Amino acid sequence: MNIPRFGDLQANDPFFDREDHATFTSSKVINSRYDKERQRIRDKFLALHDILYPEMKREGLDLHPHWHPPNIVSTWYIGRIEQIWFMKLRYLRSRAEVQVVEEKMGVPKLLDYSETQYTKHPMMDIRIDSEYLAVELLLTDKAWLDAQNFKSKVEKHKTERQHLVRILQDLGHDYIFGRWPDTSKPDLIKTTADLANEERLLDWLSRFDPGYSWLRLGIWYTEYEDSRLTTGRIVEEVLYRFKQLYPVYQFLLWTPNNNFR
Repeated sequence: MNIPRFGDLQANDPFFDREDHATFTSSKVINSRYDKERQRIRDKFLALHDILYPEMKREGLDLHPHWHPPNIVSTWYIGRIEQIWFMKLRYLRSRAEVQVVEEKMGVPKLLDYSETQYTKHPMMDIRIDSEYLAVELLLTDKAWLDAQNFKSKVEKHKTERQHLVRILQDLGHDYIFGRWPDTSKPDLIKTTADLANEERLLDWLSRFDPGYSWLRLGIWYTEYEDSRLTTGRIVEEVLYRFKQLYPVYQFLLWTPNNNFR
């Protein structure tokens, strides 16, 4: 498998290094002087995308980058007075499917370069902040149509609930399952194993409120120099995690053939 080409990085070097993570520390998050550093991280993500996305298509993952190229990576706020605590490379349903779902949500048709459409849909992302790199499946509070579909599917249909439990069991202990928003510190306590039975899953869902709650499922790497995240291995690692998370993405994604609302 090819490796992302960026500068003079070698195969055994961390693809995202300590300096990249430091760009999101509290002393830098609101300082536009560090936009050049954030731009460098954006370019790393784009180099990763160039290798990763063809592999995703070869594996049959029906996931798509944003149709407006500058929005493939979440850098729309560079050059603005924003608190930039993290950055993401993100994938979601196709543009045509986005339009169908947003019409059902009553969302006015937005411009092609709109950023907000990401938050209204389930997404798979690679996320960097000051402490972690994460690969995750994310459902925000604004993705209420898919969240309603997910909650109804699990709570009201025992066969579907049992199917989800089996998927979570297969994921094992590596993955974190939680409801914290992007503005909060991650709660890296509950794993999928903690929810991989019907009773605990239903208890968790009783507190999950579509339109208000977030849903996160992912792996949060705690070491900058994790051998799985070197330049030579990061594409393989991210693809492996996406393939593991994809059955959950398919399970909760609203489609005409997966309609439990």
